[in-house]
Amino acid sequence: MLLFCKPVFASVSITEIAWMGTAESQFGEWIELYNDSSESISLAGWKLYEAGGEQLIFTLTKTIPSESYLLIERTTASSPDPVPGVNDESGSFGGSGLSNTGEYLVLKNSGGTIEQSLNFLSGWPAGDATTKQTMQWDGSKWITSSPTPKASVQKGADENPEETKKDLSTAWSAPRSEPHIEISIPKNIYTKVSAEFSAKTFLEFGQAYNGLFLWNMGDGTVYKSSSPKNIYHTYEYPGLYTISFAYYRAPYENKPFLSSSIEKTVVNSGLGFRVVKNQGFEFTNADVVPVDISGWFIELPDYQLVELPPFSIVASKKTVLMPFKVFGLPSSKYIDAKLQTPERTYTLEQPKIQEKETISIKTSLPASASGSFTNTKDDIDVKSDSILEDISKTKQETKPDENNNKKKLLFFGILVLVVSLFILSEKKMKSD
Repeated sequence: MLLFCKPVFASVSITEIAWMGTAESQFGEWIELYNDSSESISLAGWKLYEAGGEQLIFTLTKTIPSESYLLIERTTASSPDPVPGVNDESGSFGGSGLSNTGEYLVLKNSGGTIEQSLNFLSGWPAGDATTKQTMQWDGSKWITSSPTPKASVQKGADENPEETKKDLSTAWSAPRSEPHIEISIPKNIYTKVSAEFSAKTFLEFGQAYNGLFLWNMGDGTVYKSSSPKNIYHTYEYPGLYTISFAYYRAPYENKPFLSSSIEKTVVNSGLGFRVVKNQGFEFTNADVVPVDISGWFIELPDYQLVELPPFSIVASKKTVLMPFKVFGLPSSKYIDAKLQTPERTYTLEQPKIQEKETISIKTSLPASASGSFTNTKDDIDVKSDSILEDISKTKQETKPDENNNKKKLLFFGILVLVVSLFILSEKKMKSD
């Protein structure tokens, strides 16, 4: 028995294009194909191109039944299902999707032969980006009509746009918003102190979770990520910086889809810190604005870390004291410590405690070098050294005077002896 294979001539064409997206998302684009033959046709290896066949945007894999439709949906993380209930073919459309200004579409079969060519570079002949009506083929021309995915065209619908808008408002309803960026930046930014920055990108459908997210901190530093992430940045020097955030729908895009910039002044911190013996940790804010030290760490000499609780705020031009006991620490053990930022990227070195004591020194020194002194421990050695220097100076000043007196007495004694000898000599000569 001889078997003859009946050749099947493909008759697949594009019949509807949602180049403007859907009412829920401008990125929810889709293209409808129709097989008007009496046989099923495998579309495995068929390809859809932009730019007249230069840019591949989709490769098909499935079979389209006889006299049936097949839908190709552009899916992204933000618009995963443009047409609910339809799961034919889906993909990224090359990443950038269909331009609202027009495209040159080419459909090729698995052998590379062109099945359909639609040159709309000068603009789409139908469809409406405002009403989200799609571009549909009615058998003789392209018309603007209500979306009919995997269904025949609704002829005449374009003649009653108000009714079309009414129908569209009830289809695939979902919350919508104007695309925008919400940036969160600390109220006060200080040099040498790490600060947290965050931004949320909202498109029509909600928050964007993929694409290219870029920060420019204004000091030459740039951060990039493929998903929204909080960043931590430290400014080395004070100044007025322009902080910018931009969102790109795809990494290769030259211009951002959304962007925003904020000017922020970075200043030197006026925060002071010391340990008060037997009491606690003292914080002083010399700045004109409050300082939030929530989550900062106090590093003790034994390497123990004390984390400051939330909403630890030091008011402008104020000093606060946090007792040791609130942190469960012994009141008489610690005399110095270090203050660190939450990321431990900057350490504020702290002076030792100032312990006041009164020391009395009694001596036979001159009044300028004796008396009672009230000083800190750190000053005791210095003052003692000073006193010793005064004593040494006094001794040095006294010794030369004593030597001079001895020399004078010796000279006077010699002079008296010489005079006496002279007188005795004269007397002897007279007597002779």
